[in-house]
Amino acid sequence: MPKSYKPDLSAELCLALELALGGAVLQADRLQGGDTCRAWRLLCEGGRSLVLKTRANAPPGFFEAEVAGLALLAERGLVHVPEFVAQGQADGHTFLVLAYIARASSAANLNALRFAEALARLHAPAPGASGRVADNFIGPLPQDNEGAHSWLEFFAARRIEPIRARLWDAGLGDAALDRGLSAALRALERALPPIVTPALLHGDLWSGNVMAQDGVPIFIDPAVYFGHHEVDLAMIDLFGGFPTGFIAHYQALRPLEAGHRQRRKLYQLYPLLVHLFRFGSSYRPAIDAIVRPYV
Repeated sequence: MPKSYKPDLSAELCLALELALGGAVLQADRLQGGDTCRAWRLLCEGGRSLVLKTRANAPPGFFEAEVAGLALLAERGLVHVPEFVAQGQADGHTFLVLAYIARASSAANLNALRFAEALARLHAPAPGASGRVADNFIGPLPQDNEGAHSWLEFFAARRIEPIRARLWDAGLGDAALDRGLSAALRALERALPPIVTPALLHGDLWSGNVMAQDGVPIFIDPAVYFGHHEVDLAMIDLFGGFPTGFIAHYQALRPLEAGHRQRRKLYQLYPLLVHLFRFGSSYRPAIDAIVRPYV
């Protein structure tokens, strides 16, 4: 290997990478961000650039779930995702290699029309049960995607209840939080349209998980399942915000039903609860502000 190759990677992992890629890695540069995995940009023989993601002691199926999610997003050309290259294990780390996508802009600076078109295409109605994909992960946390008879049942039993139980186990739950979440679910039941036809969701659609290349939105790090399409809108509104004009373009293609602003706030409870569990009590005031009107 050239002397310029000085990654923060073990020799065992480097060897496994080169075997998986079928050639030498010339350089590895750490990429910013990522609290679940570590990431590098790899420069390989022939000038090919790739992105490497690693996680120590990853749970079984962790990167397999990401690969399956990317494939589902890309199915029938719905949206653009990075190409899968390789995956494997070495030195106590699980790794995934994808095509490198230059982070040309954040979601806030995406072309609003192209982003709206891509997301509306992804959110085309897909009749059937909510959930109905293999279990996966949101960040490091397992996500139960077993189907349910109704969207409300799925959201309550597969999203809110599991994270509520985790918060209690971690000493972050209390009776006031339980009352607030119960009241919020009752409010959501009243606010839902008569029929919720599930759509394929990215599932973790914050601004850091959308990139742009030549103006084309590229979706990364999915936590896919089938559910109410407004969930993706709630997530990106919470963590990053919409590009100017996005909502108008989106609504022209996928109209939002009455009450969508109220539902958007209620759907933000799930990612906020996940962040409360992972990062601590600084997220509690935002949760309390959402549930307070319903208690």
